[in-house]
Amino acid sequence: MSVSHKYAHPVLLDAVECRKSSPINPFLSVRPRPLSQPLTRALYIPRHHSGTAHLPLYDVDDRYKDAVKGAIFGTNLYSMQLSQIEKPRGDGLDASVDYLVDMDTIPDLQENYQLRVQRRTLSANHDITVNVLIPSRATGECTLTPSPQNPFDASALRMTASYPLNPSVRGEYLIPHPYFTFRLPGQNNQADRLVRWQVHPAPNNLYRYTLMDLDAAPDGVNDAVSAESPNPSDPRVLAIYDHVGIVVWLPTDFSEGVLLLREGSDQIQEATIVASLLGILWQIRETKEMHPRRERRNSGSSKLLKKMASLVRS
Repeated sequence: MSVSHKYAHPVLLDAVECRKSSPINPFLSVRPRPLSQPLTRALYIPRHHSGTAHLPLYDVDDRYKDAVKGAIFGTNLYSMQLSQIEKPRGDGLDASVDYLVDMDTIPDLQENYQLRVQRRTLSANHDITVNVLIPSRATGECTLTPSPQNPFDASALRMTASYPLNPSVRGEYLIPHPYFTFRLPGQNNQADRLVRWQVHPAPNNLYRYTLMDLDAAPDGVNDAVSAESPNPSDPRVLAIYDHVGIVVWLPTDFSEGVLLLREGSDQIQEATIVASLLGILWQIRETKEMHPRRERRNSGSSKLLKKMASLVRS
């Protein structure tokens, strides 16, 4: 069984094709695994920082497919090609604006920052809005409120951060891996789902977040944490965020990326996923505990050299 790289969507390559990837090839340095569900909708999140007040999110399905054509998802080649994606000009004429985001640049009277994420559509649900409430004091928690609920009601969705994995080491830096868990509204009046944004700290994954449906996991797997890339036996993949640009880990001074989603999913559910990601990116930029930190190295040999130098000077 063979799949043509030239025309295949990168997240639809099957396991046989993925196994053909040489682990020695520098462009295929990590053996990728196929995603359990196709994610064919792509949103471009333009470069922004915490001082950005207004942010449009663009539908870039075709541009994304063109950019990563011929690359297997999760490889260095994929990341390199994604970094070259054709970006919308910003006037709204060359790409459809699917979401408008308003972000507070200063906290309100309750010392909270608010993000307002509004879906743009011609359907009857054009007024879908999700508000994100983030405390100015870093707590690792924020609140997601699909309109018209009150962000302080018990019905609001609370997203909390946790650190189930040890930090990764990259050179002299320790890279923390915050996971973000919340309950996602169900589709078509179904029950809500326990979901989690998480990092899979393989060499090419520190700048990628995957949203996993924990309620879809086999019995006994819901609380499992893995450092490996997703595979079909893992909880169901609902969305993937990839940073656009060549980096080792997610930047903490700005954000820019592509969000892969399911085509035709419930609009309130999708808007909540988009809002949760923007809340995560804000926290990663502004929460010190989520920043990479330089590891202090006080080895025995360095102490001995300092002692010898002191003796020489005396």
